[in-house]
Amino acid sequence: MAILRKSSAMLVTINAAEQLIDDNIEMREQGLHPNPLMFIGAPGIGKSEMIRHAAAKHGMGVRVVNIANMAKEDVNGMPLPINMGTPNPSLDYVPNNLFVFPDDKEKKYMLFLDELTNASEDVQAVCLTLLLERRLNNYTLPDNVF
Repeated sequence: MAILRKSSAMLVTINAAEQLIDDNIEMREQGLHPNPLMFIGAPGIGKSEMIRHAAAKHGMGVRVVNIANMAKEDVNGMPLPINMGTPNPSLDYVPNNLFVFPDDKEKKYMLFLDELTNASEDVQAVCLTLLLERRLNNYTLPDNVF
């Protein structure tokens, strides 16, 4: 399995990947903002199961979202026209519930975007904004989402 971190790639074992996840969670809990992790590997080697295991180990909820067959609008949210018929019309977006999490200081969640490399380029671009900037349009991921 390969892991991409800080714009560089390295090959790691499942055990090493689990340690990287643990380190990333620990940094977040210390108030640091580590870069998201991206795991790349052949189908069926256990990436999703590794994420579920890590979340359970840390008492976190987990949401695995298969991105491969989603359209940009599925990720970006539903456009909602605002102030139509006024001099300043605009669009807001209603976020997809797959990406909405309760802002709960007691419960932490892990978000895993599965099959990201198999998604279309426009979906990947929206997902990268979500991962790097922690936002989709007007919705920002709460701090309890890892």
